[in-house]
Amino acid sequence: MYITAIEIKGMRDLPHLSLHDLDRVVRVAGPTPAATALGDGLELFFAAFSAQALERFLRRVELLQPEEAPEIIGDPHPVQASWQDRKAAEMQVTQGQRSRIVTVELRLDPPLFRTLSDQAAREPRMVAALASGGTVRITVGALLATSMDALSLTLTGFQVGDKRFATAEGERPAWLKNFLLALTHRFHRADERPAEALAQQVTELALSRDRHADFLGWQHTLADSIGLVRPALGPGGQPTLVADDLPLRRHGPVALRRARLAADAWLDPCDVLWVDDGPAWIDDAVAGDDSPLEQVFRVCADGTIDPTPAEDSPLTLRHPGRHR
Repeated sequence: MYITAIEIKGMRDLPHLSLHDLDRVVRVAGPTPAATALGDGLELFFAAFSAQALERFLRRVELLQPEEAPEIIGDPHPVQASWQDRKAAEMQVTQGQRSRIVTVELRLDPPLFRTLSDQAAREPRMVAALASGGTVRITVGALLATSMDALSLTLTGFQVGDKRFATAEGERPAWLKNFLLALTHRFHRADERPAEALAQQVTELALSRDRHADFLGWQHTLADSIGLVRPALGPGGQPTLVADDLPLRRHGPVALRRARLAADAWLDPCDVLWVDDGPAWIDDAVAGDDSPLEQVFRVCADGTIDPTPAEDSPLTLRHPGRHR
């Protein structure tokens, strides 16, 4: 699965953006507030399908106090979240603008396509919908409460090909819940996870029968630049990482950042990876039959898409290199 189009409305640093014809590698000019807002908009979209992802989003955009757990309502998909600090949200909105709308168009992979095609016998319109292109267009709305300490989430649009399906609670088809659940882990935003957490994750994958191949892919990605990286037991029997039999720390901070980013690509079960400020080598994670990713969004100084809005005008951008 990968993203072919994005529309965002209502972000403070990105009041209106429309991107179309996106490739597997999307280079976003930045870092800038608008580039970060684009990443925030995408993360907000996918956070609407998972309470865990929503909490991670609220923490990233600094709406939560240290150690605070937000109150999230909705199962399996969150419909509301609340937190303690009202001032934090006030700093992130333009006065009078509490609504954010994110629309994403997806090109499906075979498993997701099958999730929809299996409904053809029960949902006759699905046959025509898939025949008309098979892309899925989903719109999520997020509304901040006037008190600035709560956020409501609503699925406001779901379209397959040129066919629209009901999204209101009580009217939406039963299969839609399972489809949205299947999107939960398809997007990941690279993060600065602690070295200890990285070592723990690598160790678990190295010992996994089902995902050992992912661990080997991660190792191979690092081999040319760092050497053979593997998990080991460190002080107190805790997992640690060594490269060519030296602690990874000895290879410097660049080596640790590279190991983290390779883990984001190979060890997290995502299709689409957002990198807020990353090196060019991560673009190769979508190349070849054995690539771990379907799509990379990378913020970089030489980005081909600049989401920074011109004054008083919305943006409509078409990715260079692809045309309808």
